[in-house]
Amino acid sequence: MTEQIISELENAAGIIMAPPDVVTNEQRHAAESIFLEFRKSKSPYPICREILEKSQNHYVMFEAAEVLKVAIIREWSFLLESDRVSLRQYLLQYITSRDVPPFVRDRILQVIAIMVKRASIDDNGRERANILQEVENLIVNAEHNKKILGCNIISNLMQEYATTVKSTDVGLPWEIHFKAKKQFESTDLKRIFQFCVYLLSEVVKSDPPYSDTMTQLTGLIGIYESVYQSDSAPSLKLTSSWSEIVFNPDLLPLMFQIYWKVRDIEQLAHHSLSCLVQLASLSGAVVSSDEPRLKYLHSYLITFLNLISNVTIKNKESLGISNIVRKLIIFFIHDIPKLPEAIQDTLLDEFTRLTCHFCDGAALEELQPEDDTYFSDAFDNMLEAWTTIIQEFGNSLDSSLVECSKRIFNKYVQCHLAPPDGCRQSNNGEVDDIEDNEDNDRIKFRDQLQTMGVFGRVIPSHSLPVLYKLLEARIEKLVSHVQAMQSRAMNISEATSLENLFEDVHWIILISGHVLCMDSDGETPHDPLRNHAVLH
Repeated sequence: MTEQIISELENAAGIIMAPPDVVTNEQRHAAESIFLEFRKSKSPYPICREILEKSQNHYVMFEAAEVLKVAIIREWSFLLESDRVSLRQYLLQYITSRDVPPFVRDRILQVIAIMVKRASIDDNGRERANILQEVENLIVNAEHNKKILGCNIISNLMQEYATTVKSTDVGLPWEIHFKAKKQFESTDLKRIFQFCVYLLSEVVKSDPPYSDTMTQLTGLIGIYESVYQSDSAPSLKLTSSWSEIVFNPDLLPLMFQIYWKVRDIEQLAHHSLSCLVQLASLSGAVVSSDEPRLKYLHSYLITFLNLISNVTIKNKESLGISNIVRKLIIFFIHDIPKLPEAIQDTLLDEFTRLTCHFCDGAALEELQPEDDTYFSDAFDNMLEAWTTIIQEFGNSLDSSLVECSKRIFNKYVQCHLAPPDGCRQSNNGEVDDIEDNEDNDRIKFRDQLQTMGVFGRVIPSHSLPVLYKLLEARIEKLVSHVQAMQSRAMNISEATSLENLFEDVHWIILISGHVLCMDSDGETPHDPLRNHAVLH
């Protein structure tokens, strides 16, 4: 009987997978109905095990794994504990001892993860701890393929406990899922993290190029951020039970060492940098006390400053680096003044250098036909961080903050002026309508211009004379051009020069308006620094 069912399923799979011109619609519908009936099977565990043992048809094997998943979710409360354990052990032994297609393996891994999660509700994670021990031994002691499999098992376990679109609806009320999630996070999530840290500390003892094993192991770091389907990773909010792990003095240097070694390996660099971004947002009860929080911040900044002061930031990593700065300012802004003065000065200097570097990159991106905006987005992140810094410390304006404001303000002005005063490059000879261009830039760069206005009001004795002189010089040149036009026609060079003058005037006026507390509609916006600016 079993052989007959397997034969029918394999024949039906052959029809479904056949090219459209080989089978009729009626044959295809009949084949599909066979699988639909199979998916409705009650207690399909023996037949599914037979299929996995005997069938060589990958489509049928995948369907057997899918039917197991649906049946376990539907019938979990009716299964004897001994049957659950037996099935789980069989599936784990099956994927560790056989070479099965990746899509079949992944579905079986999902089934195992679902079973572990459901069992943990009743046994408080005892079975899960046993499985993790088996997996850890597998990763440490087995050959390459088994190590990769072990990583995939951990990945699936973590996915099932996450609250995302990728976690399976296993028929649990939200309250029970949340309870299981918290129990996992307070016990085995820490264990998994420590195990990953141990593995990475062993792997990075060697230098690139790395094997595929390194790619998989480092990819585990990405689980901590990729399970969240959002543009930016959430903050790393941890309970006090994580103190021993997070405040281990070797943790942050190791994480930065990993990034140093993989930053040129694209498939690894993103995950590693995302991990550093999250570590920059440490919050929660674990940092509720001043002393450990300051020690953590000090350690993070030392390693971070060492990185950015010794490399040239590439476009694809600029966004992650700027996000680190933004997170540090958001979560540790009130702790920065408590750091040694030398670190504060270095911090502001490096933040300024990064901001200017990203400003240069953003100006070049404006001229590129591609849609890449790495530097532009990174520049916006840096300006957001600077806005917070000035709002917090603007009233105490020391010389370093004033100097930083000058450098960033000057760089922004230069990037929007033509040579010799600036470094703006031509846009391949394209000429935009001046009025339309003015409206577009006012809207497109509104946030940047508002922040430049903040910088300009920090240093009015510098920004206003600079803008006045620049505008005055261009007005004089425009008058000269107009006079020349009255006597003769302009040549191409003079026409280009005139166009550059109009563009320069356009940007000088835009920036000046915001320095003078004017928004895009010419109104004075609410500005927490307005009174401070007036005093100057």
